[in-house]
Amino acid sequence: MSEPLIRNLRWSDLDDVVNTYLSIYDEVNEDPSLGLILYLSRPTIEDEVKWFSNRFIEIQSGKVVMKVAEVDSRVVGWCDIVPARANSEMSHVGILGILVKKEHRNRGIGQMLLASALRDGKSRFSKVQLGVFSGNAAAIHIYEKAGFKVIGYSPRQIKRGNNYFDEVIMEYY
Repeated sequence: MSEPLIRNLRWSDLDDVVNTYLSIYDEVNEDPSLGLILYLSRPTIEDEVKWFSNRFIEIQSGKVVMKVAEVDSRVVGWCDIVPARANSEMSHVGILGILVKKEHRNRGIGQMLLASALRDGKSRFSKVQLGVFSGNAAAIHIYEKAGFKVIGYSPRQIKRGNNYFDEVIMEYY
């Protein structure tokens, strides 16, 4: 496996990004405690193509920061920062999301994506927030190492099936 390349999203990444995201639904079926928040039902390919198209436009217009990790010519993860509320007095606040394919985790890819997105996001956002499952100690450690601070907890914030998960809220300035 080659070293990951962290770069900006390209239109040609469509299939890799959509397939990676949809694979998370299968992973959550195997491990309901997986710390990624999903829609209640699996999106269609059409839904994902529409999402990707809109995201690509937002990136091109400078509203969103999105970095991808490429390994062996395939996108295996990404990190994005989107405005908390576009065109409002909260446009300076970014919400961070990150996803790395299961087989590529624990190799430092998430840390590389995070660092790159935060570096590019500094010119766009004066504050970045995220929510993370409280049981995801590894992710919390990575975020703290990057400079995020815990600002609060939301008990029972995520409901997956009949299970509730608490969320840790973190910020980066």
